[in-house]
Amino acid sequence: MKYTPPLNSEDPDAIYVNADPANGQEGSIIPAGALENPQREIVAAITKLGMTPAEANNQLGTALFEAATISDFCAEASSSAANVYVLSSTGQVQYSALTDGQRIRFKVVHPNSGSATINAYGTGAKPAKKYAGTADLSSGDLLTGAIVEFSWNAAGNYWEFISTSYETSGVANYDTFFQVNPFLVVNGKRNITIKAGSIIRLEVDGVSRWRQQTSDEVINCQSLMDSGASFSAGKDYHIFLVPEGDNGTKFVVSLNSTYPGGYSADNSRKIGGFHTECSNVGTISGHPLSGYVAGDILPASVWCLNHRPISEPEGMVYDDVNDVWVDIYNQSGTGANTKSVYGGTRANTRMHFDFVDDQRSVKKTLLHDEEFYSASKGSNQKTVVSGSKQPSPDTTGGHSDTAGRRMVSNIGCEEMCGLQWQHLAETHAAGGANWNSQNGDEGSFYGSCMVLLAGGRWASSSDCGSRCRIADHSLSLAYVANGARGRSLPKRMPN
Repeated sequence: MKYTPPLNSEDPDAIYVNADPANGQEGSIIPAGALENPQREIVAAITKLGMTPAEANNQLGTALFEAATISDFCAEASSSAANVYVLSSTGQVQYSALTDGQRIRFKVVHPNSGSATINAYGTGAKPAKKYAGTADLSSGDLLTGAIVEFSWNAAGNYWEFISTSYETSGVANYDTFFQVNPFLVVNGKRNITIKAGSIIRLEVDGVSRWRQQTSDEVINCQSLMDSGASFSAGKDYHIFLVPEGDNGTKFVVSLNSTYPGGYSADNSRKIGGFHTECSNVGTISGHPLSGYVAGDILPASVWCLNHRPISEPEGMVYDDVNDVWVDIYNQSGTGANTKSVYGGTRANTRMHFDFVDDQRSVKKTLLHDEEFYSASKGSNQKTVVSGSKQPSPDTTGGHSDTAGRRMVSNIGCEEMCGLQWQHLAETHAAGGANWNSQNGDEGSFYGSCMVLLAGGRWASSSDCGSRCRIADHSLSLAYVANGARGRSLPKRMPN
C-alpha cells in the first residue's frame, strides 16, 4: 500500500493511509495511539521480565521465551493424598501437555513421608525426583507451608525438585518447631522415638535443610553409632542430625559431644542425647530399672532441644516430680572441672561454700531437701556401701550395699544413700558468739552456721536412707565422708 498525502494536505509530513489520488480519494491520518500503544506494550513486556529496554536485537523474543518458562503457581486438589500431589493451575493458563523444562510451583498442604508423585493439569501421576533424577524424595523434603518448585524432565519422565522456600508466616520463623514436648523419648533399652510434629533445621555449609517428622519414628541408637558396635557402660551419647543426599537428613549417634565422626560443625547439629547404665542393676523387686544391664539407656537421662537442663545435660537425669535435673553421680572434680561422671574420683574434704562454688562454676546448685528425697526414692534404705567403709578406690557409680543390692534410685541416681553425706542447699543458724572469718575475703558469719546433710555415710549403719538427715556440721567443716551432688533447672524454649 502506498502512503500518499492528500492533494490538499497542509502537512506534508503527516502519515496517511488508503489514499487514492488518481481517483480523488484522500487518505486517513493514523491516530497517535496506533503507533504509541504497541510500543508501550512491547516495552512493558521487556521490563516485566527484568530487562532494560535498549537498542538490542530480539529483546521482545527473549522476553517472550522467559515468560513461557516462568513457573505456574498451582494448588493442591482435594483428591491429593499422602505423597500424592494433584495440582491445578491458579493462573490464566491451563496446560494440557507437559514440555521439557516447564516449571510449576505450589504450596505444600501435607508433607511427604517418602517418595511422591505429582499429577499436574491432569497429565497423570509422575515421579518426583531429586537433582537430575538421582533419587526419590526423602521424608520431610516437602514441608507443610513451604513453596516448592519442580521442573519437568521429558527425557526422564519425572518432575525434578528445584527449590523450596518458606513464607514469613511459615516455619522460616523458627529455628525448630515442636508440637510435642519432649520430641525425643525413650523406647526400650536401646531405642529412641522421634515424635511426630517436630520440624528441625539443619545448616549445611550455610544452606538450610529442614526435617519434618510426619509420624513417630523409632530409631535404634546402637545401629546409628559413628563408631563401635555396642554401647559402653556409664557414657553420654549424643544424637546428631546430619545431611543425607542432596536435600535429605538422617540421624547419627556419637560419644563425641561436638560433632560425629565423618562430619563437622558446618554440617551437623546436636539435637539430643542420653546416658547409659553404668553397671548391671540386677533384680530389684518393684524397681523401674530392675533387669537393666550396663549399656542400657537410662530413661530419665534422655534429653533434647526442648527438654534439657540449663547446665550441660551430660551425666544428669530428670525428676518430673520436682521438675528438676539431678546429677546421676556424686561430684568429682572441682571448679570448672566439676562433673557428674562414672568412675570419677569422689570430691570430698571441702567446705560447704566450696561445693556451692564448684556447682555454680558449671551452672548448677546443690539439691534442696525435698529434691534429694524425690531423686533418691528407690535407693537402698537403711544399708551402707559394701564393706561399710570408704571404698578403695573411692570412685563414683556402680556400687552395691552390704546386702549385695545395687545402690541406684528409681530415676538412675547412683549412691544417694549409704556412701557419703551430701551437702544440701539449706543452712541454719545455731547460735554461738564471735565472728568466724573462714569465708575468706567474702565476709564472715557470726556464731555457728550449720549445714544440712543427707543420705548417710558408710559408717551410718542402719540410719541411712532417703529421709536420713544430719545438721550438726558447721559451714566450715571439711570432712572426707562429706560430698555433694548438683542439680539444674530446666531450660525452657517455646514450642
